[in-house]
Amino acid sequence: MYDVLISIRDPATLDLLRAAFAERGIFRTAAAPRERLAQLLAPPSGVAVVDLDLDPTKSEHRDLLASLRAVNSAVQFLAIGPEVERAHFGPSRLELDVRTFVRTPIDAFDLARRLKRLADSLVAVD
Repeated sequence: MYDVLISIRDPATLDLLRAAFAERGIFRTAAAPRERLAQLLAPPSGVAVVDLDLDPTKSEHRDLLASLRAVNSAVQFLAIGPEVERAHFGPSRLELDVRTFVRTPIDAFDLARRLKRLADSLVAVD
């Protein structure tokens, strides 16, 4: 089982993500307030994935990702955010080592596909 922290402010999106992760059968999820993420990620946390809502055009969101990456360099980040220009996703994904961006509104098929890829990559590393 892989531990997943979900820090999403919208309750409906939070429920959707919990259900999607549970469906894969290898993830154990917990909701986490954004202000406690750094504390929860500090070694030896055992957290494999952090899922959070963000907008890559906002510098405070990029700063948050950078600070979380500094705390735990092994964790995988999944970002949920609004559809913005593709130019903003690429640099943020590479700079901050974000595994994937899922655009809102969330397409269930796209989310399932991305979670399958995530699960496959985690299993391959172990």
